[in-house]
Amino acid sequence: YLNLLRLVRLLKALNYIEEFAQTVRTIYTMVTTCGDVLVMNLLVIYLWSAAGVQIFGGQLYPSNPAFKDKDLDFFTSHQEVYNFNDMVLAMVTMFIVTITAWNDQFFAVCIALYEPYSFSWILAQIFWFTFYLGSPLIAWNVVSAFSIDVFCKLSEMQDKAEEDKDGRSQIERNLEKMQLELAEQGYCLQIAESAVLKKERVYREMFTEDADDEIEDGSEDKTDGDAEAGEATGED
Repeated sequence: YLNLLRLVRLLKALNYIEEFAQTVRTIYTMVTTCGDVLVMNLLVIYLWSAAGVQIFGGQLYPSNPAFKDKDLDFFTSHQEVYNFNDMVLAMVTMFIVTITAWNDQFFAVCIALYEPYSFSWILAQIFWFTFYLGSPLIAWNVVSAFSIDVFCKLSEMQDKAEEDKDGRSQIERNLEKMQLELAEQGYCLQIAESAVLKKERVYREMFTEDADDEIEDGSEDKTDGDAEAGEATGED
């Protein structure tokens, strides 16, 4: 089986394909840039998973007396692996609910544990609907929207860099000058852009564009207002 590790050489060879290398860089930058919102979504899943372990842990099995004479798709579709017996399985279960927006089988089997309109039944209802509001509707949509925005901005930045390859900043020119000077002395200066710097560059481009749009909208409104004021003066 160790011979399978030789397949890793294929990944090394793919690095020489510019399209593949660019895709890897884009995915890496997206993940590092969206790290904050990903952590937010993970925190939501963790909190509700911990609550789910306390509420439903160790109860989702076919022979449970609470499920007697109840036909539940959760068991007929063999989804027992998704349960709340421990934190790992609970987080996997809640992650499935998050990325699919909802899972009626999970909801139905948890609600079937309790008598209708009892305190535990109401608590289970509150658990699932608050998670649906907090994770699929809010946290996951924030991740999706932010990822799309970051991807579009990275594409724009890449296109701009290809069109204007000489449009380097003064810092980049100074660093290149230092590399040449050290190379003459027999030294090699390695320069790499950190993940934090890449994230800040993307943020700067995103928010600078939004600020420019607001300024343009304000200028257009002011121009329209001046034109209307001029017309009113002319009529007087």
